[in-house]
Amino acid sequence: MNGVRLFLYDKTGALMVFLLGQKRAKYLFEYLYWLMKCLKEGGSLTNRHYQWVFTEGFGLETTYYEGKKILDVGCGPRGSLEWAPSSADCFGLDPLANQYLKLNKGKHRMKYVPAAAELMPFESNSFDLVSSFNSLDHVDDFDAAISEICRVLKPGGDFLLISDIHSRPALCEPTVVGWDFSERLAGNLEKQWHQQFRRGTKIYESIRLAEPYDGGAYGLLIGHFVKK
Repeated sequence: MNGVRLFLYDKTGALMVFLLGQKRAKYLFEYLYWLMKCLKEGGSLTNRHYQWVFTEGFGLETTYYEGKKILDVGCGPRGSLEWAPSSADCFGLDPLANQYLKLNKGKHRMKYVPAAAELMPFESNSFDLVSSFNSLDHVDDFDAAISEICRVLKPGGDFLLISDIHSRPALCEPTVVGWDFSERLAGNLEKQWHQQFRRGTKIYESIRLAEPYDGGAYGLLIGHFVKK
């Protein structure tokens, strides 16, 4: 069945690219993915797991986020920063932010901003902390996205990363992020730590299990970086 689904996805994706163009096809598949998730979860997407990821997953206390201006790049519709202290000023950036507001019915406190990671509508040095969880391989221009993350992050600010590592680009994941990620950031961001995990079916469950990368086709990189 996996082979059949992959075949159908590849064939349908190729048709959508032909009819709509690469970017529109990608956005359509991204939205349909979340729409199906929403329907599967009873019409309301859950976000309880994010607090654990942002705190225990990165070895940080909830108080670390108090009073900070936070940006989640490629936030999706779940409300990834709803757990944050009320003193934090929370923004979610995503090209499909307006569509996602319809999925979450506008119930979230965080502010959704419809824009791509490669061109953020924020002033330089404006965020205390930027996160990117399973989103950097979805951008069209990796270097431009990293440049923008560095630009909007304050000196001494934190960048929290979770990224799939895979060697083959796909329609919704056109960018290949390699294990040399930390070295590619060396000019702008200083590595505090990073870890390489085995990538299971669910990304956050894989972080909890913390199984060492076993050389498979997919891996998972989690890291904490600070702007110089």
